Amino acid sequence: MSIAADASSIEGGASNFVSSARIRNLPFKDVELTGRVNVTLDDIASGTSKFSKDGTFFRNLEGKLPARDLGYYKEYTVPTPGVINRGALRIVQGANNETYFTANHYGSFVRIQY
Repeated sequence: MSIAADASSIEGGASNFVSSARIRNLPFKDVELTGRVNVTLDDIASGTSKFSKDGTFFRNLEGKLPARDLGYYKEYTVPTPGVINRGALRIVQGANNETYFTANHYGSFVRIQY
């Protein structure tokens, strides 16, 4: 199975961004996106939810992530400036802390290893 992202802001190279909690090596060229993803990862680690759906079960209906039992994955919103609703950016995290990012509302994913 291939896990890839179609977002133009994601490439094989990585950029470092200092967040409030830690330095992470993330696969984004866009520094602003890297910052928003870092803040969301900090929120996940601290148990903070900014959106009502944050921390809810991700069902993997699209089958783009490895198959797991219902309840294994949880989803979190990465805020998108200028968007009234939640937008399309998400982080999905498994029970063993494997973490994925989607820039296109679950169309494709890139694994974040930190």
